[in-house]
Amino acid sequence: MFPLLLYPLLSAMPMGVLVVIVKVWHWLQETKGLKTPVKEKLLRGPGESTRKKKEELDDKITDAFIYILGLPLTFVTCYLTATRFVQTLPAGFWTILFVVALGIYGVLVVRVLDLLEKRQNWRRGLSGEKAVGEELNRLMADGCHVFHDFPLDQKGNIDHIVVAPSGVYAVETKTRSKGEASKTQKAHEVIYDGKRLQFPERQDKEDLIQARNQAKSLSVFLGREVGTAVAVKPVLTLPGWSVTTKAPGEVAVLNHKQIRAAIITESPVLSEQEMKQIVQQLDQKCRDVEF
Repeated sequence: MFPLLLYPLLSAMPMGVLVVIVKVWHWLQETKGLKTPVKEKLLRGPGESTRKKKEELDDKITDAFIYILGLPLTFVTCYLTATRFVQTLPAGFWTILFVVALGIYGVLVVRVLDLLEKRQNWRRGLSGEKAVGEELNRLMADGCHVFHDFPLDQKGNIDHIVVAPSGVYAVETKTRSKGEASKTQKAHEVIYDGKRLQFPERQDKEDLIQARNQAKSLSVFLGREVGTAVAVKPVLTLPGWSVTTKAPGEVAVLNHKQIRAAIITESPVLSEQEMKQIVQQLDQKCRDVEF
């Protein structure tokens, strides 16, 4: 029995060696310690956290494909070597081994499909955050300060923050795919009644709740660091969607192209000194990207 078990193990060695080589290469890339030309840490760009999660999925997909490509070769190698050097095998040996290999292969294929779908979602989200970030960065020419991917303690991140004379804005980006039009709405239209979002195929409140909670969390953080109460206005933006607001709500819901005009047309409420204090705290929190 021992030699029979030894053949599958020895046949799997090439695939195992390849996996080890890939893992070691990734480890060396992360720890080789080359000195970077820029020592100062950089500000986070739009979608920094999303980009990292997408890269993690890329690595997992690469590993899964190695197993998928290597498993058939392992089975064939095991079969050829065993049939050549072993005269007699227990009845049903290859049937059992084939069923086991097929089950493992099926699990790997399902995992890869799941990882590919997740990566597609993260990629869509990253594209949306980049589009919003590009539009918000135009506000810097209007005397505003813009930060991206602000990390919240134990609570994820805020996609974008704008510090303007008219106040502090926490902008949550939701990149939603478009489906079919309904009888009352176009495929690209979302209706906001101040309490919920009505898409052509469904209603949603969770995005509004998230935007509101993140604005409150940012207000608490700034109040603690600055030493005085700082009001934060929640904004939910839906890139590519036409937003129809029938009644105002606590959260402003806008297409990303509408945000700039909405911010610069409001009356000033912050002094230059107040803006400077707020910006200093946000800059310290967001400046953590290694060159």
